[in-house]
Amino acid sequence: MLGLSEGRYGLEAELASFLAQSSTDPTTASAWIEAFSRHPSWTEIVAPLSPLMPDFDPTKTLAMAEGWTDWEKSRFADSLVKNWSNQDPKSAWDWYSENPDTLSANAAYQILNSWVQKDSDAMTQSLDTFTDPEDRRLAIEAISASLAEQGTDQALHWVESLADVEERDTGM
Repeated sequence: MLGLSEGRYGLEAELASFLAQSSTDPTTASAWIEAFSRHPSWTEIVAPLSPLMPDFDPTKTLAMAEGWTDWEKSRFADSLVKNWSNQDPKSAWDWYSENPDTLSANAAYQILNSWVQKDSDAMTQSLDTFTDPEDRRLAIEAISASLAEQGTDQALHWVESLADVEERDTGM
């Protein structure tokens, strides 16, 4: 067995998550979304698979939630961001930076955390492109936490290299 459990969303949704994690081809992902378009956990199927589409447009994907309750919209958006940032955090961050009011406050943290876990060097090199003070603070926290997991000395060395005192405090 694939290590799947028949969880709260059903086997079809869990398999969609498995397909997304294995970076399945867009044709298979599209067929899966279409085949289960009337499934009760359709949003849990769309969220992990839609970022695999070559024509993926997060704005259009989020628009599918029009008419839903705020809670449903929020859950769908959070799930989409989580899955997208696990697959392509840099693209997710670029889109979020251009559309900051579209997602919850937690989205920035989720994306940055995924980015630093996937490619901490690239994120560290991109730190100077963070112009929004809150985004920069979140990025420093994410980088510091990731480096701390790798070793305290490495994290301290990086934090001490920050020129700004407040940023060093944030990193600590």
